[in-house]
Amino acid sequence: MKRTFLLLLAAFSLSAALPAWAEKHTKNYPHAFFGVQGGGQAVLNGYNFGDVLTGTVSAYVGGQWTPVWGTRLHFNGYQSMEGIKGTGTYKFKYLTGTIDLMANLVSAINGRDNNTVDLYLIGGVGANKVWGDNWKPYYAAGLDVKNHLAPTFKLGVLMDVNFTRNVALNIELGFNRHGRHDSHVSVNMSNDWQFTGQLGVKFSFPGKEKKTVKAAEILPAEVIQPVETPAPDPAPEVKAEPKAEKKAPATIDQTLYYALSASTLEGENLQKVYRVAEWLKAHPAATATISGYSDKATGTPAINARVAEQRADNVKQALLSAGIAESRLSVKSYGDTVQPFSDNVQNRCVIVLATEK
Repeated sequence: MKRTFLLLLAAFSLSAALPAWAEKHTKNYPHAFFGVQGGGQAVLNGYNFGDVLTGTVSAYVGGQWTPVWGTRLHFNGYQSMEGIKGTGTYKFKYLTGTIDLMANLVSAINGRDNNTVDLYLIGGVGANKVWGDNWKPYYAAGLDVKNHLAPTFKLGVLMDVNFTRNVALNIELGFNRHGRHDSHVSVNMSNDWQFTGQLGVKFSFPGKEKKTVKAAEILPAEVIQPVETPAPDPAPEVKAEPKAEKKAPATIDQTLYYALSASTLEGENLQKVYRVAEWLKAHPAATATISGYSDKATGTPAINARVAEQRADNVKQALLSAGIAESRLSVKSYGDTVQPFSDNVQNRCVIVLATEK
C-alpha cells in the first residue's frame, strides 16, 4: 500500500512538471468517456486480508466538463468474501453503483488540458447489493439470510496515462464504505470498508482536434521573413502648400475569441494577427498593446490567469515571428479580474490595439 501511494505521488509530481504529452494537441470540453477495469478487492473487517482477497471488475461512463471537473456513473462487482473470527470465511456476490465527482489535480495546478499524466481525486455516493451468500452456519440453523440494498460512499484516486487524445491506461485505488447488507450484523456488528485496486483502459471522445501552431506556422513566410525592397525614387521637389489639418492618429484593433481553456492561434484568429502585422509594417512608428482575458464563470482565478497570459503571449510571439520589434509590443494579462464584455463567452479573448504616434 505504501509503495503504491509513493508511486502515485511520484507520477503526480512528474506530470505537473513535464511538458504536455503532445504539445501540438489539445482536447475539447466538454466531452464524453467510458472505460473498463479489472483487479482485486478485499473487505477490511479485521479478518486476514489475504484470506478475503478476490477478483473484481468495473465499467463506467461519464463526462469531462472542464479540464479539472468531471462526473461518471461507475459500476463495480463480481464476488467478495468476509470472515468471522472463530468461524471462517464466507462468499457472496455483490454489485456497487456510484455517481462520482472527479477532480483533476494536475490540471488544477498547471492549468493545462493535455497532460501526459492526469491524477484525479474521486468521491462518490451510491448503493451496494449482495446476494448468493453461502455462510453455512446460518443455513444449518435455519436462519433467513437477508440480502438487500445498502447505501455506500466512495473515496479514491485515479491516475490516467494518456497515450493519445482518445486512449489512456489507468490505475485506480478506492475505498467503499458499505452499510450492513445482510443478517450477519448480529455477529459482525460493523459497517465494513471495501478496498479495490484495479488497472483499466479509458476511451475519450473529445471531438474535432485542435492543434497548437508553432511560431513559424502562424504567418506566411513572406511576413515572417520580410523581403528587401529597393529604395524609392527621390520625391520630386514641390512648392510648399498650406498645411492641412492634423489628422487623428491611425489605429487598428482586433479581438481574438477562444474556446474554453484554449490559447492556440488558428482559423480566423490567425487572419486577425496577419492583419495587425501588415498594419504595423505599414506604420513603423506605431505600437501595439496585447491584452489577454479569461471568463470569470469557469475555472479558478489561478487557472484563468495562466490561460489569459498564455493567450496574450502566443499573439506576441506570432508578431515577433512576423518581424515586428519587441520594443513596439506591450503585453498585459488580466485573467478574470477584468471582463470587457457582458457576454461571458466573449471574455475568452485577446484584444490587440495598435496606434500610430
